Amino acid sequence: MKIIIVGDGKVGFTLAEHLSQEEHDITVIDTNDDALKRASEALDVMCVKGNGASISALRESGVDTADVVIAATHSDEVNMICCLTAKRLGAGFTIARVRNVEYAMELSMIKKGLGLDLIINPENATAVEIARLLRFPSAANIDTFYRGRVELIGFRIQEDDFLVGQPLSDQSRLRELPMLICAAEQDGRVIIPDGSFVPKAGDRLYLIGQPSGLTDFFHLLGRYVPKIKNAFIIGGGRISHYLTTMLEHTGMKVKIVERNMERCRHLSEVLPRTTVICGDGTDQELLESENVSHTDAFIALTDRDEDNLIISLYALQHGIKKVIAKSNRQNYASIAHSVGLDSVISPKLITANQILQVVRARKNSKGSVMNALYRIADGHAEAMEFAVNETTRHLGVPLKNLRLKKGILIAVLIHQNRIIIPEGSSSISQGDTVIIISRDRAILDINDIYDELGLGAV
Repeated sequence: MKIIIVGDGKVGFTLAEHLSQEEHDITVIDTNDDALKRASEALDVMCVKGNGASISALRESGVDTADVVIAATHSDEVNMICCLTAKRLGAGFTIARVRNVEYAMELSMIKKGLGLDLIINPENATAVEIARLLRFPSAANIDTFYRGRVELIGFRIQEDDFLVGQPLSDQSRLRELPMLICAAEQDGRVIIPDGSFVPKAGDRLYLIGQPSGLTDFFHLLGRYVPKIKNAFIIGGGRISHYLTTMLEHTGMKVKIVERNMERCRHLSEVLPRTTVICGDGTDQELLESENVSHTDAFIALTDRDEDNLIISLYALQHGIKKVIAKSNRQNYASIAHSVGLDSVISPKLITANQILQVVRARKNSKGSVMNALYRIADGHAEAMEFAVNETTRHLGVPLKNLRLKKGILIAVLIHQNRIIIPEGSSSISQGDTVIIISRDRAILDINDIYDELGLGAV
């Protein structure tokens, strides 16, 4: 597919990186010479210097034959104008990043009025993900499928967990729960586990199933954390604003520390039920004076990844039940995981996942429909939700008679609104929803999971 990305900042570069790896024809437009040089040297992309909202720059990039145009500059207004112009010049599908809180309540009207195909808001999406983690504190990350009726949760195994040292096939207590261990990170490798897999302390496991089954699992593990009643947030940016609004609706008490006085005044006005403190959230004396160790959840959302990780480690040392840090640098996330900070959120990766799902769905417009896509295990595996239609092969064939490509797992089937953890006798039917886990393999369509050479006469 021919894809134009306007804006080569954090999100734009990440999108260009991921999409070029999937062998799309990528053109990047930006006004910054250094950003374009970095993209040109590091990625297999074409670069155009110019204003993405200008007709001349869009025409130079070939907008009239573009399948997708993604506007991800720092200006919401430029992004909207860029998509409006691109659409009128012949672009097939337009995606605009719109972040301003003031536009949040008007997105449907903006989308309709300007003819935008999709609007994404990384800060709001990040706030939604953090709110999910606060609802289920035992999890390091949570992704949802099938309108929230299926969840995928990551967590780290501890030395005294009953799972340690025994093959999954011997874990009889797990078979009684509506859930499945669908992926694991062990010794630097990502594994799609089978019955012979033996979990070790320090492994990161990924569970998928009904929320009730996952809750029961953490009760069984002795790691269920009571409901969080209060949260301490460092940084008063857009994510904090969106998140606090969500938490206030649930009755949670929130305290925000922000160093900018003007921003503090604004937050105090729009969030009257929240305590806003003007100060440096990395100041240990300030944190101690505000009794941070007595909070249920600590969330670091400043503009500096380094500050977020350092103060989050401080919070972990004080025994706070749930600690979440924002970090857009993937290498920082890996370091944080190695020292026990499991919940690291990346707005740019959340945005990339949303757009990758759209791009793959459009590339496979005649096949099965992709409803959701999440990258897990530091991007080394993916979890995807597909709607099965008449184009899907091998319908009605028991799964035990199918040969799947290496690194593929059919994790969940939804048949006639029933959520099923599949067995060998299960089969896929037209109208079903299927959730698939894939390791190091990009899947566009359900048919991509089959190893046709191994299917024989099936």
